[in-house]
Amino acid sequence: MRSIAVALVLFSLVACDDDPEPAMAPPETYVTMTDAELTAALDAAKASAAANDRRILLDFGADWCPDCREVLRLSHEPAMAALLAEKYETIVIDVGRFDQHTELLERYGIERIATLVVLDANGEKVAQTTLEPITGDAEGLTGEMLAGWLRNPTENWQP
Repeated sequence: MRSIAVALVLFSLVACDDDPEPAMAPPETYVTMTDAELTAALDAAKASAAANDRRILLDFGADWCPDCREVLRLSHEPAMAALLAEKYETIVIDVGRFDQHTELLERYGIERIATLVVLDANGEKVAQTTLEPITGDAEGLTGEMLAGWLRNPTENWQP
């Protein structure tokens, strides 16, 4: 089952043509990938982002994290889903218990999750934010608020 999920993620990242279909919605759970699979996904995302004038969104999280699950849920709301399909190649990265993909965690200085990193098509960091705590917040984060940030990301935005 894991290999099917990884294949679907990789396929959604590399499938592009002159009139691209909207990108697939991010998975509803964090997909465990090996470092090699993640490297391949990043390479494919860069190629697709360059070909389709998109950015890359790295969603660092884990299924055990309530805030991370909320970010995934928000990514399926209409405002977010439409924006992600139009402007981003999304890679959902399972960090486990901070014992997976440690090189990327170090590269982006990720010490807490749910963290989103926006890259340009060359893989250069544009912006980064950590969205915690968001669960249990009376006002809460909405898909529209998050989409607003992704339309014009800035460093270390907090909801």
